[in-house]
Amino acid sequence: MHNKLILCGWLLALFVSLPSRAQISDPVKMYHVATESDDVVSRVLFDAIAHQFGIDIQYATYSSYADLLNAVERGDADFAANVTYTDERDKYFDFSSPTNVEYSYLFTRTMRDLSSLHKVAAPRNSIYGKLLQDKYPRLEIRWFDGVNEAIDMLKTSQVDGVVSAINQLRPMLAKGYEAQLINSEMMVHPVSIIATKGKHQQLLKQFEHFAYTNDIQKLLRDTIERYQFELRRQALRQRVLDSGINPQRTLKVKFQNLPIYANYQSDGQVKGISADVVMEACDVLLLRCEITSRDNETWEHMYQQLRDGQIDVVAPIIISDERKKYINFSDSYYRPHALLIKREHYKDNVYHDITEMVVERIGVIKDDFFEELLHQILPHKSLYTFNSQQDLVKAVLDGKVDYIVLSEADYIQVLRDSPKMLPLVVDEMVGDFYQFDVAVGFKKDVTGHNLAYLFSQAINIIDTDRVIKQYEYQPDWRSNMALQKRYDRNSQIMLVLVIVLLVFIGFYVQRHLIIDSLTKARNRRSLCRRFLHGVPKDISLVYVEVNNFKEINEKYGFDIGDAVLKELSRRMKSLWKGQCYRFSGDEFVAVNLASPKDVQDYIERIESYIYVDSERELSFPVDLSIGVSLSRERTMPLREVLHLIYQQMKNNRLS
Repeated sequence: MHNKLILCGWLLALFVSLPSRAQISDPVKMYHVATESDDVVSRVLFDAIAHQFGIDIQYATYSSYADLLNAVERGDADFAANVTYTDERDKYFDFSSPTNVEYSYLFTRTMRDLSSLHKVAAPRNSIYGKLLQDKYPRLEIRWFDGVNEAIDMLKTSQVDGVVSAINQLRPMLAKGYEAQLINSEMMVHPVSIIATKGKHQQLLKQFEHFAYTNDIQKLLRDTIERYQFELRRQALRQRVLDSGINPQRTLKVKFQNLPIYANYQSDGQVKGISADVVMEACDVLLLRCEITSRDNETWEHMYQQLRDGQIDVVAPIIISDERKKYINFSDSYYRPHALLIKREHYKDNVYHDITEMVVERIGVIKDDFFEELLHQILPHKSLYTFNSQQDLVKAVLDGKVDYIVLSEADYIQVLRDSPKMLPLVVDEMVGDFYQFDVAVGFKKDVTGHNLAYLFSQAINIIDTDRVIKQYEYQPDWRSNMALQKRYDRNSQIMLVLVIVLLVFIGFYVQRHLIIDSLTKARNRRSLCRRFLHGVPKDISLVYVEVNNFKEINEKYGFDIGDAVLKELSRRMKSLWKGQCYRFSGDEFVAVNLASPKDVQDYIERIESYIYVDSERELSFPVDLSIGVSLSRERTMPLREVLHLIYQQMKNNRLS
C-alpha cells in the first residue's frame, strides 16, 4: 500500500507537465476500468487520461485475465488496457490502435531460459499460449486463473515456469521466484485499450490519440522502468535478510587500480566500471561496503587476501575455471576482448591464429589471467613474465619480447597516457583473439557463495550499459592521438582552465540567486520567481515558522539559532517530495502537488522537533507554527495565498 501511495504521488507530480486538459463530448463523467491486481500500466495510463480529460475513473480489480475480459464484454466495465488484438476478440470489443508494449516475464524457481523448460503455465484466454506454442512447439502449455493458482503450480512443480505480464511481478518476487523480462525472446505483440463493443468508440479514439503523445509514452516507459527496479530491489533486500547475511556487518572491498575499471581519485573516491558496479550493487542490496584498498596495492596481494578470507570482495576479477577452485564469482558485468599487441611493422600478415606463434617471445604479467589463458592455448610454450603493465609495455618496446597481451581498455589507456606516439599496434591477422568475463570475486565459503548470488541478482538490475559507456573509450586512438599530439599542450590547458572558470562563475552566480546560503534551501527570490504568475489551484503550500526564535538566539547564541534553522531545513527537505524555501529569517514554505493525507502525514512528522547538540550536551524542543493551503478555487497570487495561511493561523491561535 505504501508503494502504491508513493507511485500515485509521483505520477501526480508528473502530470503537472502534461498538455493542457482536453474536453470530451461524452456527457458521462464516471468510467469503470477493469484491471488485474497490481496492474500498474493500466493505472498509469488511465490516471493520465483522467487528468487530461477531466473525468473520473473508478478501477475494478479482477482476480484473473479471463474475468477482466468478461467484465468489459458484459459492460460491467467500460475500458481495459494491455489487451492484444485478435480476430476473435474483435467480435466482442472495440480496440484502439496499439498504445504500448506489454512487459512480459518468465517466472521460475531458479534462473532458467525458456528453451530449457518442459512445462509452462500462462494466463487463461491470454495471447501467451499461442506465442509460446509458435516459438517453442515442444513446450507443454497449462493455464491458470489468477496469480495464486500460478504460484501454487510453481510451488508444487506442476510446471517449470510461469509466463505472465508485469502485474504478476510483485507477488512472484515476494515469493522468492526469479523474474526475467522475455519481450525480446517471444516477440510479444503490442497491446491496446479496449471498450465494450459499440459503446465508447469516439472516446476510445480520443484516448488513443492522447496515448500516442510523447509525454505519455515517456511517462509509461519511465514509470515502468522505475517500478520494475523498485520491486526487484525490495525483493533483493529481503533475500539478503533471508540468506542469513548480517546487513550491519561492513564488507571489506578492494579494487585493483586499473584504467577504466577502478581509478583512485585525489579526493579519496574510486571511480570506474568495476568500482561503480560494485558500489551500486551494495546500495541495491542495502549492504555496508567499505573500500579498504590502496592505489598502489598489488593484484597478487588482494587476490591472496581474498583467498585467505581477510577481505570480502575483490574487483575486477576475470572468471576462469582455475580460479573457481578458490573464489566465488558473481555473474559477469563486462566482456572485453584480449588483444595481441606488437611493435609497429613487426611480422605483418604472418600469423592467422595465436596457436601458430610457437617461436615468438610473448610477454604477460605474472599471475595474471592472461598468463593462465596462454598456458591453455600454448601449453608447451614458455612465457616471459613481468611484474607490472608498465614493465610489460617497456619490454615489447625495447625488443625483449615480440608480443604482449593486453585488454582492449588497457591498450587504449597506454596510448592515451603516453606523452608521445608509441609504435605499438594490434596484430591485424590475430586481432582480438579472446573475449573474457569480468566479474566480482568473493571468498570461498557459505557467505561468499550467498554474496555472489545476491550481487549477481543486483548486477542484473543495474544499468551496466550506462556505467560501461561512461568509462569505455572506443575511437580510433592511433589516428586521434596523432592529431592530438600536434596541438600545443599549454594552449589546451589554458583553454580548459578558462572554460572551467566560466562554468564555475556561472554556477556560483546562479546558485546564489536561488539558494539560501545558511540552510541550503531555495530562497524567497526563487519562490517568488516560481509563482510569478500565481499559485495553481491544486498546489499545496505548507508554511512553517519557528516560535520564539528570538529567545533561542538570546538564550543559546546565534550559532545555535543558525543550527536550529539548518536542522529544520534539512528535516523539511528530507521528508517532503517537493521543494522547500526559506521565506524569511525563521519562516519556511514547502510546495508540492500533494494529497491532504500526504500533507497531514508531513505535518505530523515535522512538528515534533527536538534540537540536539551532542558536542555541547544541549537539547531543547523547538516549537513550530504550521499553516496549510491545500487547494483553492482558482490560481491566486502568492501573497494572497500566504495571507490566507496567516489568517488561518491567527484564527487557530485565537480559538
